[in-house]
Amino acid sequence: MSLAEKFDYVMNYMKRIAGGEYVGFNNAVYLSERETADRNFAMGFYMKENKCFPKGERHVLQKSMELYFQACSIEANTETLAVMGATLANGGICPTTGEKVSRANINQNSHRIIEK
Repeated sequence: MSLAEKFDYVMNYMKRIAGGEYVGFNNAVYLSERETADRNFAMGFYMKENKCFPKGERHVLQKSMELYFQACSIEANTETLAVMGATLANGGICPTTGEKVSRANINQNSHRIIEK
């Protein structure tokens, strides 16, 4: 997929989790993320050096970072976040639409991450 298609995929997935509530993009945040990315790039190069990316694929760090900056710039309001949280807590089924957005086992250990 192209970078634009990957971002559309992420954005559409977030909208599905949110049950149609507001999910937007903040261009000012995106530009700020790109302008202050030295530490993020340093971590990316460190991970590349330590072979943290898939083997056999020609991994381009710049494209991954662009998608990361775009994903960091997705915004939502409190109502949207409540629906997203409820979707995750409901085993991946959005309570407002009834759509199964993710598998239940993806969410089963999320409480352990939050507690740490």
